Amino acid sequence: MEGPRCIKNKKEFRSMVKLLNYAFPSEKRPSMDRRWIHIYTGLKKDYKNHKVIKDKKEVISHVGLFPLYLAVGKSIIKTGGIGGVSTYKKYRGKGCMKRLLKECIEAMKKEKYEMSWLAGDRRRYGNFDWENSGRQFRFHFEGRVLSTISTSEYKIKK
Repeated sequence: MEGPRCIKNKKEFRSMVKLLNYAFPSEKRPSMDRRWIHIYTGLKKDYKNHKVIKDKKEVISHVGLFPLYLAVGKSIIKTGGIGGVSTYKKYRGKGCMKRLLKECIEAMKKEKYEMSWLAGDRRRYGNFDWENSGRQFRFHFEGRVLSTISTSEYKIKK
């Protein structure tokens, strides 16, 4: 096996997307590179965001490290978004995810990320010091939008 390292070319990008479609299947939605076109761009400048392990010519494990910039008041916080964590079933239990996550952690330290964001299984990612934190969603709808939908099933604060 080769890696962890960043993908190097379009062929590896296509192999990585094949793995992602295996790990995150959907019959009704397009492939991962179409669903998340802003993340899986296929552009050479974004290859560094994709950490992979290969076996022969096939990408068999992937972790994405995606730069995010969170605005908190007047501050901007450089955040490493972790996503697309995937490994083909026959390669699981061989330490691929562990090696790739460690590679991402080192990259975040080197590139001076201030925090990281990862959603998923707390027991799995807790081993790498990711912890749950608070979450709040706030939506704002203009009155004209609400007037066009049935709101009888929802409690709406005005």
